[in-house]
Amino acid sequence: MTTQDTCPTCRIVQVVCHWSPFKVAAWKRTALLVLSILLIAGTLALALYAFTSRQGNGNALWLLLIPLLGLSVLGLVVALRGCSTCVGRIFGGI
Repeated sequence: MTTQDTCPTCRIVQVVCHWSPFKVAAWKRTALLVLSILLIAGTLALALYAFTSRQGNGNALWLLLIPLLGLSVLGLVVALRGCSTCVGRIFGGI
């Protein structure tokens, strides 16, 4: 069995991150988890601001927030359930 058969996130990560896999490192999973949690918290705080904003600029902010929240949740799912190849691919070449 290949990694793609056993990993629940390989297919999604290959579609979103179309570049070739990067080096696998143990610290990338922890860094991806921490960065994803921070990005989710920041996105939700920004969404709260956009929802309660009375200045009229909150509607345009939603166009940025929805994809950003989707990508940060994907990072969280990959950090928790993905294989090392998925973590290396989504985290990049650092």
